[in-house]
Amino acid sequence: TSDPDIYSVGDMVETQHTILGQPAMLALAGPANRQGRLAADHICDKEVQYRGNVGTVICQVFDLSVGFVGLSIEALRRLGHNTLWVTVHPPDHAGYYRGSQAMTIKLAFQKETGRILGAQIVGKACVDKRIDVVATAMQFGRTVFDLEHLELAYAPPYGSAKDPVNMAGFVASNVLRGDSEIIHAEQLNPEKFGELQIVDVRSPGEFARGHLSQAINIPVDSLRHQLPVLDKSLPVVVYCQVGYRGYLAYRIHKQAGFDVTNLDGGFKMVAEAGFKL
Repeated sequence: TSDPDIYSVGDMVETQHTILGQPAMLALAGPANRQGRLAADHICDKEVQYRGNVGTVICQVFDLSVGFVGLSIEALRRLGHNTLWVTVHPPDHAGYYRGSQAMTIKLAFQKETGRILGAQIVGKACVDKRIDVVATAMQFGRTVFDLEHLELAYAPPYGSAKDPVNMAGFVASNVLRGDSEIIHAEQLNPEKFGELQIVDVRSPGEFARGHLSQAINIPVDSLRHQLPVLDKSLPVVVYCQVGYRGYLAYRIHKQAGFDVTNLDGGFKMVAEAGFKL
């Protein structure tokens, strides 16, 4: 405080939020305990300084774990950040090993540099591990390109050869490098679907269980042979269940000369977020 003999730490004080770039309230036990330790060190005449925080949070919601770090897309918009984001749905560990379940990762990053600005992760298992990895990267100012190169522990019961955090980094880096162009569900206006060609590249069975209105079903395995049925003068939006087959379809269309984008997060994102498309 302004009195050199009175220390103020913990939930009652504002501390530097490294993503906001300004002081903010953060009522979390981890930062509060570290601040208490630093205050004690300073009282003992040690040269110490609080490095700020990125706001790492996790909680349990019924059978789900929800992890959060940094800032949300909405908060970044209010602050005027030039922000991009991607959504991926990787398995928590190798899909061929029993018990594998999908998690959803939403990763926000700076358009100009790829610096990581925030992440939200939801899943039934191993969410804490992944949010901690992203939080660590953020505390050192790392970018989505760095996530591509992280070497993380792997064995089939615990993870995948390409960890979920690696996958988020791959997808985000593809966007920044121009290897993939995506569109978000919130950017789609059903009233303008007549100006687009929406191609669902999942199987007929998946399509029958639910799809975007006015979408046509062309499974990715037969896409090359059916490209002539599409009009090159109209933009194309492709999607699958989670994004991977959509990316393959995006590349096929792109290399055939179409104006095409891939729906971020696939149909799973649309269904789980409640978009009426």
